[in-house]
Amino acid sequence: MEHACAQCGAKVEDGTPFCPGCGAPQIRVSVRTEDLPPGPPAGEPAAAPSPLHPAQFQAWVSRPGTSGRVVWHAALPGCLAAGLLSGLGMMIPSLPVIAIFMIAGGGLAVTLYRRREHLGEVTAPQGFRIGALTGFIGALLVSAISIIGYTSADNRALLQKALQEKLQEAAAGNPDPQAQQAVQRLGEMLAGPHGLTTILAFGLFVMLVLFLVLSGAGGALGARLFGKHPPRV
Repeated sequence: MEHACAQCGAKVEDGTPFCPGCGAPQIRVSVRTEDLPPGPPAGEPAAAPSPLHPAQFQAWVSRPGTSGRVVWHAALPGCLAAGLLSGLGMMIPSLPVIAIFMIAGGGLAVTLYRRREHLGEVTAPQGFRIGALTGFIGALLVSAISIIGYTSADNRALLQKALQEKLQEAAAGNPDPQAQQAVQRLGEMLAGPHGLTTILAFGLFVMLVLFLVLSGAGGALGARLFGKHPPRV
C-alpha cells in the first residue's frame, strides 16, 4: 500500500517513517475530538486562569530553592539593630563574651529578617550574608568610637602607655629569646611617630575580619536552626 506524502506529494510505502523525496516524517498521531476537553461555547472568550490565592503564593515563594536572593531593603533594619547590639558587646572586657555577641548578632539579624518578610525558609548562604552585613555594621560602630577617641591626645597617651605595659608583661612571661626580640621590635615601633596609628589600624582590621566571620557564622547557624520553621505572624 502506498500513500501520498503530505509535504511533497510523492508516493511513499506504508510503514516508511520518512519520505524518500523530501525527508518529511510520515507517522501521524490522530486524536479523536471526543477525547479533548470541551472548550468554551462559540462566541464566548476563554475563561482566564484563576488567580493564585495569597496563601498559596506565599507557600510557593517560600519553597526551598525558589529564590536565593536576599531582600536587602528588608534585611537592613534587622542588621542595623543586631549590628549595634553586637558592637556594644565590645565594651565587655572578655573575649568569649565578645565572640558570643558577634555570633548572636548574626543569628538575631536572620530572625528579624524572617519575621519582617514572613519567609518560610532562609538558607544557610543567605543567613551568612545577612550575618556578615550585621558584623560589618558592628565593626563600623566600634571603629568610629575608636577613631573618635584616638583624636584626643590624652587618650592616645593612655593607650600607648597601656600597650607598653602589656608588652612588658608579655616579655616578662616568655623567656624565649625570639619572643623577647619580637616584643622589643613592637615596643620600638610603638614608640615611633606612627607606631600607635599602625597598631590601631591593624587592630581594627583584625576586628573587622572577626566580625565578618563570626557574625556570618551566626547568621548561617541561625538559618540552619530556625530557618525552616514557619515564622509567627
